[in-house]
Formats: sequence, C-alpha cells, structure tokens
Amino acid sequence: MKKYTLIFLIGLTAWGFVSCEDKIDPLITELDLNRALTPTQLVARIRDLTTIELTWSVRQGIDHYVVEFSEDSLQFNTIIATETVAAAALPYRKTLAGETRYSARVKAVKEGTGNSNWTAVTIMTAQENIFLATLDGDIGATQATLRWPAGSEVTHLVLMPGNVQHTITSEEKAIGIATVTGLTGSTAYSVTLRNGTKSRGTKSFTTLIDLGGALAIYPEDDIRAMLDAAEPGTSFVVFPGQYSLGAYTITKAVKLSGYLPYNKPVIFGQFITSTAIPSIEFKDIYFKGNAADPALSQFFVAQAGSDITALKFIDCEVSNYQNSLISSTNTTATAGKFGSILISGCYVHDILPATGGDGLDFRGGTVGSLTVENSTFANAFRSFLRMQVTCTTAFRSSTFYKICIGTNDSNNTGLFRANVGGTFEASGCLFVETGREDAGTPANGGVWTRNATNMAATPTYANNNIFSCYNLLSGLYTTPAQISATQLDPGFVNAAGGNFTITNQTLKDNAVGDPRWRQ
Repeated sequence: MKKYTLIFLIGLTAWGFVSCEDKIDPLITELDLNRALTPTQLVARIRDLTTIELTWSVRQGIDHYVVEFSEDSLQFNTIIATETVAAAALPYRKTLAGETRYSARVKAVKEGTGNSNWTAVTIMTAQENIFLATLDGDIGATQATLRWPAGSEVTHLVLMPGNVQHTITSEEKAIGIATVTGLTGSTAYSVTLRNGTKSRGTKSFTTLIDLGGALAIYPEDDIRAMLDAAEPGTSFVVFPGQYSLGAYTITKAVKLSGYLPYNKPVIFGQFITSTAIPSIEFKDIYFKGNAADPALSQFFVAQAGSDITALKFIDCEVSNYQNSLISSTNTTATAGKFGSILISGCYVHDILPATGGDGLDFRGGTVGSLTVENSTFANAFRSFLRMQVTCTTAFRSSTFYKICIGTNDSNNTGLFRANVGGTFEASGCLFVETGREDAGTPANGGVWTRNATNMAATPTYANNNIFSCYNLLSGLYTTPAQISATQLDPGFVNAAGGNFTITNQTLKDNAVGDPRWRQ
C-alpha cells in the first residue's frame, strides 16, 4: 500500500510543477511605466557662499526636469523659484540670499507619461560677501574707502573694534562706495556691510601706520645708522623705495614696517643675531639678497648666543638669497634659542642654492614654536624644514610650488624633518611640482619625510592637496591618505609668472592653500 501511495504523491508533485510552469509570466525585457521615474542621488552643495549647486542621476528618455525652491526646510509652502532644467545643464546652479535655509525639489518630465514624484533636499547658504576688492590708496591711517556693486540693497556699515556705525547715503548706495573716517592708525578692523539686520558682506583691513612715536625711514636716509642709533624697542616705518643694508647684526628689540602694504620698500640685506633680544618683527617689507655679487647667503642667521623671545615675519616678501630663509646651525651649548617664530602672509621665492640649502634650518639650540600660515613658497631650497630640536611646528593654509628642487645630495632631507620630538602639523596646504624629477637618490630629494626617524614629532595632517609632485610619497609615507591629501589639479593661472590663483572649485570650497590665491 505504501508503494502505491508514494507513486501517487510523486505523480501529483510532478503535475503540480507542470501546472505552475504553465502560469509563469513571460520574461520582462523592458519596463513600461505610466510615469517617469523619480530622479535619484540628488545632492546640494554651496558654491561661492550663496550659490546652491544641484546634481542628480540622469535617466535616458527624460525630456527635462523641473526644479523648485522654497525658503524653508522641506515644507514647500511658498515656492520662490521654478526652473526648467535640461539634463545637459547639470550641474544646475541658483544664486540666492545668504544665511538662509532653502529647500530644493526635482521631478522628471517625460512626454507621453506622467511626471515623476518629487525628490527633495535642504541646505543653508553661507553668509554672502558682496564687498569688492580694495584698491591701492583706499586704506589710510584714519579712514577707509569700502566698495560693493553699485545699486546693491545696503543700509549701513559696522566696524569693529569701536562699534563704528556708518549709515550709507542714497548717493553712496548708488555708486557702491563709502568712506568711513575717524579711525585709528595701525589698527586691524573688521567691517560688516548690512541690509537692515542681514549681513551682505564682511571684510578685514588694517589702517596705515599713524607715525605717532614711530621713526620714519626714507630712501635718502642711512638705514644702518638709524638702526644703530635707535633705542631698544624702537618701531620704524619704512617708506617706499630701495635700501642697501648689507649684512646687519641686530642687537636690540626692533620693529620694521613698510608704510604702504601695496608698495613695499625693498631692503637688500641680511640679519644676524648673537645676543638676547626680546622681540624682532618685520611687516610689509620686501627683502632681497642679490644686491651684491655674489648674493647674500642666508636671510636670517642666529649665531651662538642668540636668544630671541619672539620673531615675526608678517606680510613680507623674501627672495634671491643663496641659501636659507632662517638658519640656526650652531650645535654647541650656546646655540641659538627662539621662544616663538611666526611667518604669516609671506611670499618666499627664488632661493636656489648651488650646494646645501635648507629653508628653515634648526640644528641646535631650542625652538618653542614655529608657525607658518597663509604663506607661499616657490622655486626654492634643497630641503624645506630641518627641525633637529623639539618644537611645536605647524604649517597651515599655505602653498608650496617647486620646493626642494635644489641639490639632491645625500644630506637632502626632503620637505619635512622633525627628528627629535614635539608636534608637527600640516593642514590646508597645497603642494605642486615639489621635488626634482631627475632625483638621483629617490629616498632623498622632494620626499615628504625620508623615514620614521625623521618624524619623531607627533604628526597631524588634514585637508591637504598634492599634485604632480616628484618623489613625494617614496619615504615614510607612500599614499596620499597618510598625509590626508587629495590629488586635484589646482589650475594655477600662471605659476611661472608667480600667479598661483587656483581655478579648481573644489579646492576653493575646501579652503586649501594660501588664501590670497583663493579669491
């Protein structure tokens, strides 16, 4: 009986398979819908502070897309703009007001079918900035002329410190120019352009030097004699022109400032220290080393006995020396000491040694901190940083072009050496065509860091970019990720001519490199 039952069940199962097979739908080879498919991968980005850029995946067969904007967070109660966008027009950009939350939604339109469902995204624009560039002569010692697009909706200016208020007249609004008076000389101001309560721009500037107690130096003066005769701590204001200083030993605190930031005085000279000095500061001066033949070797030399509490280079240009920017190579018990060193807003270029040549060279003594920010280095040096003492070292928002292109001998330590201790930071920096393409010893010329021994400091890397750099990743670091770097072409406007303005929008958005080239 069991035998017949089993045969019956098998037969019944087989019949069931055949019956099911008869009811299988034909294979679907195309999707026939009565409406367009909803766009996918909708992404919103902010470009140039107040422009919203939209991208999404494009499908075949779609006639166009409809984009709508509302001033809310995905509510779409009041539509402020409706646009028809072709697929070829992506990415799509819309400029709106600053500091405002917007929502955007997109739907696909296909002839002969219904429109797709909406897909939406929300994003907030940044504070807009409609200020125009400052022209030569706009900033004085006690007043400042500010500019914006003529006819813009603006009501007043607010300057800090001092909460200085300037109501914009109808005439000033029409021409887009206002002059604020009653300011204080040698003061860093921030100004906000407002339309009622909403900001339309921010800008920073420093008023020119109000001589006050400062001593003026003119091209016809004997600059060496004036420095020699000055009391410790004297501030000098150097007027435009050329000055021949030669190798000069600083023995007391001093501050040298150019009078006009846009017309820097040119000083042909070298500075040497060998004693204790509380502070040395240089601002808005162009230093050159090639007045003599041969050119001066290092720009700033700390000899045995030198002990500088604070050394500052602000908004200076330095070029045409034979060797180093700062040299402290003495390794005896009396080697040079630095409390803090600041290099800010500087442009250092064309220092190409025939032999040797480390840009920032500290082989002995002490260095409390070295901070390099918002600066550009180009066409210079064998090695860049040689920090053989414990130091808190930071390179921030700076541009490096054709650095470490000097001699490729066995003493070449590449871009960065910090082989004793402390900390090391490189963030927001741009490196382009560093190192030598013909480097004979791959472990040396142009490498970021040769080996672990040369990076005993604790490193921190963030938001860097490298492009077309020779030999950079052949030592301690072998991948861009290890130094937190992307590899985008900055699209310099004219690097050979000294114009490092970047055209790559992503690098602009990410604030990579010296800010002066991201305008």
